Amino acid sequence: METEQRRRAGFWVKSCAQLIDLALVAMAVILVAEAVAGWGLYVPIEITAVVVYLVYAGTGIGSKGQTLGQAALGLRVTRRDGGRVAWVRAFARVGTAVTRPPRLNARHRLAFAAVMIVIGACIAVFALGKYRLYRAHRAWIADADAAANRTSSATNDAIEVASLNAAQRGQMAAWLSEHGGDPARTVIDFASTHQVTIIGEMHHKKAYLDFFNEIIPDLYTKAGVRVLALEWCLADQDKDLAHLVESRQFDRELLKAVARRAPWQTWGDKEYWDVLETVWRVNQSRPQGSEPLRVVGISPGLDGASWTLVREGAWYEKLRIVRVIALSRTVFLADAYYARPVEREAFDRGRRTVVWVGAAHAPLGPTREIRNRDGTVKRIHRMGSMLFGRYGTAVGQAVLHCRTETDRVARLIEESAQQSARTRVAFTVADSPFATLRDGEVYEYQSKPGRGLAALASHYLMLMPEKELRECDWMEGFLSCRMLGRNRPYYELMAGGSIDDVNDPRIAAGARRL
Repeated sequence: METEQRRRAGFWVKSCAQLIDLALVAMAVILVAEAVAGWGLYVPIEITAVVVYLVYAGTGIGSKGQTLGQAALGLRVTRRDGGRVAWVRAFARVGTAVTRPPRLNARHRLAFAAVMIVIGACIAVFALGKYRLYRAHRAWIADADAAANRTSSATNDAIEVASLNAAQRGQMAAWLSEHGGDPARTVIDFASTHQVTIIGEMHHKKAYLDFFNEIIPDLYTKAGVRVLALEWCLADQDKDLAHLVESRQFDRELLKAVARRAPWQTWGDKEYWDVLETVWRVNQSRPQGSEPLRVVGISPGLDGASWTLVREGAWYEKLRIVRVIALSRTVFLADAYYARPVEREAFDRGRRTVVWVGAAHAPLGPTREIRNRDGTVKRIHRMGSMLFGRYGTAVGQAVLHCRTETDRVARLIEESAQQSARTRVAFTVADSPFATLRDGEVYEYQSKPGRGLAALASHYLMLMPEKELRECDWMEGFLSCRMLGRNRPYYELMAGGSIDDVNDPRIAAGARRL
């Protein structure tokens, strides 16, 4: 009898069969979830796949004694005495054994080999990509550390802003009144003398993006800038971005498609996407035969929905950890990922570049210095520090005014500007009396005791008092039914309740809090 000729299957062949079954079930669930997402209906893929797999496996074993994966490898599930598995036992899997023929035939061996090759290839591709990004990250860090060793100043040189008296504060206001410049002219002037200019912002502020849109034409015509590198665009979107800004007609449907793939799937502020139309207008008016103004993305793909739901979602949403792990290499090494497209455009291809990013990525020096027990210092570098470490003074930087409620240095600058009747002002930090001021956690990105402002900002731009800054407008039609269907719990978490309308204003408010 066949049962007498069969023997217990080993770990690897059983695992291979399970992977085949899991792949089949996962593909089916994903296809269904994607199909119904178009109507805004949400299927939690991971928990659904687990339930479907259990039903599928029990049904296959109860009816045929094997699943499709097991059949592909010649495996069969039996009772321990070799008899057929009944339906109840098929689901409970108590007292069963997985058996295989003494010798797998050619078809079974081919299936086993194919699955193992695919698994090995996937692991190799993932590991190689992670290793290459890690190597690039370490190279950037080495350059940044070398630069920090050359340029670092003692922490003791910094002055606590709280120690300043009224006379000193008055002198600072007088200095700002005399030496403060116009923010637009300042940016254009130093962009014209640097191969890379990094501008760091606090996200979602309308005035900041209006300012950017205002100066883009002059960055092209007066400063010679030929590339804008944007944090809210993905590094794999360059072809779509090129089509948007260089075609004869501005494609608003493509604009929405690009915006919907932005990091966190919540970057729906209209003014950010107005930048692409501004660039398109510049290209429409440029002299025939001249080089166009290009836009490149610098962000890695980031599944913000899964990242958030693993931390804050329902228990079954924590199974999304699988998706988070798949993207972990780009999350934790993101600044090296940011730096590479900038390097490619500015230094490999020689195009003068302006980079617009969050202020956390902008400092040209380390944002934190951690002293180890053995006395060595570990520095934390972000994108700006990496680029400056490798290319030195070819990289310039400015930060936009922010954090007056938590940062007394920023508050002092704002007060000084108001005393001098200047609400729109810019200055070079190193030449200013603000250079050595610190407040423990300047800009919140370095540990106490912190260093002076000059360690974090080369140029400082204030457009208006922070309390007058308002949030960006929300892009009409940004959230689609399919986006809602794919990640409904994510958007409902932001909205603070159930959602019936993709244009629910609570989503925009929640996205900015995120």
